Amino acid sequence: MFLNKLKINLKQGQYDALIDFMFNLGISKFTNSTLYKLIKAGSSDEEICNEFMKWVHVGKKVLPGLVKRRKWECEQWNK
Repeated sequence: MFLNKLKINLKQGQYDALIDFMFNLGISKFTNSTLYKLIKAGSSDEEICNEFMKWVHVGKKVLPGLVKRRKWECEQWNK
């Protein structure tokens, strides 16, 4: 699995959050994202969750389902 190749020590909740994120958006978008760069750089949990929450748009429209999904991912990340 791609996440195992990151060489980053992830807690189970963080792993789950990223699996969900990649399932929703794809590995390519994840690996080219600022979210991925922040995780690799060891950024704070707050910075990472703020970045998760930027991924709630389709075009210029905020989708409530994506807001709910990103909040869940942040909760998992912070477990």
